[in-house]
Amino acid sequence: MLISTGERFNFELPPTRVVHITNSFERINKQGELEVVLDAPSLTDVNATDLNAFCMFDNLKIPYLLDPEFMYKNIPFSTTLRRWVFNVNTMRYTVEEASRDWEPRDSLVEFPIVNPDYMGKPYCYSYYVQWDFLKMHMALLKYDVCRKEFLQWSEEGTSSMEPIYAPHPHSREEDDGVLLAPVYNEKLDKTELLVWSARNLEVIARYDNPVNVPFTVHGWWFGRTK
Repeated sequence: MLISTGERFNFELPPTRVVHITNSFERINKQGELEVVLDAPSLTDVNATDLNAFCMFDNLKIPYLLDPEFMYKNIPFSTTLRRWVFNVNTMRYTVEEASRDWEPRDSLVEFPIVNPDYMGKPYCYSYYVQWDFLKMHMALLKYDVCRKEFLQWSEEGTSSMEPIYAPHPHSREEDDGVLLAPVYNEKLDKTELLVWSARNLEVIARYDNPVNVPFTVHGWWFGRTK
């Protein structure tokens, strides 16, 4: 919808399942036409599970949480990063798929986050949690949509939760910042707060946590206001 006029544009797409949107923005293509770009992780095969018979939030019920195999057996865990480009002038659209050059290939890549200064704007870098349900392990993934390149961080025996992005207050580059997330160490049975470089996913700091944090989602970073 154009906010200035209230005019709406409807596109009919094949079925897909998207839970979280990575980013979206408007751009003018080489022909001078208005396009809306939307990036999001989505189910690789929407027909893999009967979504009318099974609700993805059923796995949060206590009996299922106590069954370590329930999630793996019942929830589709193969994700593809897709870009939808909607041409408002021609009313046509295209869908681009990332190559899934990550390991393991069949894993759930979700909880996207970008530099908040680039939300709603053209951008390159996005960050995700990567679930390996075969090992019940969670890692971090960085995707460069401009160069079509992936970067992964993984540490044996640990599971990273959803990261938040904190940009450098005087940054001049998109990935000049840090990621922060609780990381659970199953061997030590403790949770640490880790800080990674947003540029190369190197760990630059670890902080002990006085309590164990089993799982967190949807945090945010609020910088100091001027």
